[in-house]
Amino acid sequence: MDLKAEIEKRTREEIEKLISRAERIKNREIEFALSRKQQIVEDEKKRVDDKLKEELQKARANLELKYKLKLLKFKDQLISSIIAEVQQELQNLPRDEKYLSFLKKILQEAKTIPEDKKIIISLNQTDLNNYKDIISQELAEREIEFQPAEIWGGIIIEVQDLNFKINASLENLLSSLIDDIRDKIMLELENV
Repeated sequence: MDLKAEIEKRTREEIEKLISRAERIKNREIEFALSRKQQIVEDEKKRVDDKLKEELQKARANLELKYKLKLLKFKDQLISSIIAEVQQELQNLPRDEKYLSFLKKILQEAKTIPEDKKIIISLNQTDLNNYKDIISQELAEREIEFQPAEIWGGIIIEVQDLNFKINASLENLLSSLIDDIRDKIMLELENV
């Protein structure tokens, strides 16, 4: 073999080795790039999925809060409506024997007031017209001053000298029970 052929052969072998090596490096780089690309895609997909889950959780929590607020508002409106009906019924309470019995029961407390003290009794105008004589009989031997009051019904008894007051007006009685009424209605609504 001649030298030129030998040099060409070795040059070709070296070129083939270099090409083969370059091919392996290229394939390794492509594999690495593909692997890296796949990792980037997976990382981005995970980031997007996590963000989506977070946004869904926020949206769900927001919807649940809105629902609870609407439900609470509805319950509050229902309770207010029921209380308004109770107020209306109290304003239109029949003035019968039960009502008179209620007034007499409150007057029993006035009987504990010393006899020398003036008792001021406040009633709404209708009750004043209907029950003034009966109350006067119940508290016979007492000095009584009757006053009309802007109340739905019931009675207010005062003794100014003793700083004594019984407010058994229907408004006051309802007011003292409103929290209990509201709690009981809310409890009933929770069970529905």
